[in-house]
Amino acid sequence: MRIRNLLAAASVAVMSATSSFAAVVDLAFIMDRSGSTGSDFANAMDALSLSLANNIPVNNGQDTYTITVVTFADDATTVVNRTVIDSQAALDGVVATVAAQQNSGGLTNYAAAFNALNTAYAGIQVSAKSMINMMTDGQPNEPGSNANALIAAKASATILQGAGWNSLSFESVCDSGDCTSQNNLLAGLGFGPGDTPNDANLLPIYTSGNQITDPLTTPFVLDLPSFAAYNAVIDQKIQRVVTPQVPLPAGLPLMLVGLGAFGLAKRRKQAA
Repeated sequence: MRIRNLLAAASVAVMSATSSFAAVVDLAFIMDRSGSTGSDFANAMDALSLSLANNIPVNNGQDTYTITVVTFADDATTVVNRTVIDSQAALDGVVATVAAQQNSGGLTNYAAAFNALNTAYAGIQVSAKSMINMMTDGQPNEPGSNANALIAAKASATILQGAGWNSLSFESVCDSGDCTSQNNLLAGLGFGPGDTPNDANLLPIYTSGNQITDPLTTPFVLDLPSFAAYNAVIDQKIQRVVTPQVPLPAGLPLMLVGLGAFGLAKRRKQAA
């Protein structure tokens, strides 16, 4: 009986170490490809693809990640439909698609981007752990006037929040000097657990990658002076989301084998 109890305890320890944090994590990346991003857009997509390749785990015994990527200007395109990263081939396919994207020119339509993501999840339940991450270098100016564009963006973001997304946070790329207006607009547009996009629920505005917190639970606006700064921090942000693999205790598998062999020998002896 004692051997059986030890085996049971060891098995529980293994399962706890490998699956106690297991979950599906939905990650969506919205990338601004409007005319003002120019050739920097392709560089930003390269940085995102490299970060995904380096940080999204495949079959690590814990969380399973899904990736969706939307790019937008006047309209929006879902370049990576929700893809479950359950194999290296799946991750490689996402990475290659992201790296191949180019700037398209055009104006800036936040609402179109949010609507495209909502459409991508039509009929799919958003997971209990989920994040929308958006990079933009300008305020919305489509559809219609700036004011109408912002109203449409808030309405679309509210739909995403109601659909179950945990957070919407931003990289605000702004090299024009005073970026207060753009940052405050994004701070009022984003949301975290329990928030609704509006100017009364402002996200914190950070100015350094050293301030990055877990955007799943504490979303924020990251004020960046250039696309080069975005390329430097997207890796840090994704690392904050990804659950690190918890290694098994070094002697645990060996202990299980030993206990199993001991128990088998004891049963044979009793039978004899």
